[in-house]
Parts: sequence; C-alpha cells; structure tokens
Amino acid sequence: VDIGGHAVRVFDTHLDYRSDPNVRQQQVSDMLGFIGDISGPTLLFGDLNAPPDAPEIQPLLERLHDSWPTSSGPGLTDPADVPRKRIDFVLVSRHFRVRDASVPNTLASDHRPVVVDLTLTP
Repeated sequence: VDIGGHAVRVFDTHLDYRSDPNVRQQQVSDMLGFIGDISGPTLLFGDLNAPPDAPEIQPLLERLHDSWPTSSGPGLTDPADVPRKRIDFVLVSRHFRVRDASVPNTLASDHRPVVVDLTLTP
C-alpha cells in the first residue's frame, strides 16, 4: 500500500481457533517466513486466537509490536456480544506511532473490530 509515497507492507491472518497451541505455533513460524525483513513499514492485522501473553505468538510479538495502548482499556473483542478475551490484534513495525485505539460495540461479526489510528513515521 502506498501512503504518501512510502510503501507499506500489509498482512492479514486468522490463526487456528482450537485450544491446542501447536498449530498456531507452526502458523506463526510460517507467517514470519512470509513477512521476512521488517526494515520497512509493516502492518499485520489478525485474529490470533490467543491472548497477548500466549507463548505461541511471542515470536511474532518480538518482530512486530502490539499497537494496543493500555490507556485504551482492556481491548476485549471476543465474543462480540459480551467480550471476555483479547485475541484480535493490529501489529506494527517501529515505523508507526499509535494516536488512538478503540473496540467499537457492534455485532456485525462474531468478534468486535479493533480500530487503531496510526501515524507513519518512516
């Protein structure tokens, strides 16, 4: 995606929903191979089906940063009717600054969306 003359790489994913983390661990490993070098602006949007502290997604969070600011609340997204889990993410490279973040109250899907206002600082 071109943003003001800067190429931004954008990825989207949906990791396995089952309770066994082994499939998600393999998916994260495969995804990191696709993402490769993050020296340029990079975004990853996804339903990771795991909370931020889950061991299977840590390799991903070591490469890209969770954009959710704790000042915006718990960021719960699942299930949409009464959210109890934070499993949906916007991950960013160091090229972005978070201006605002929210989880709108909507039943348009089985999860609520994560909305993050970012500033590109290449």
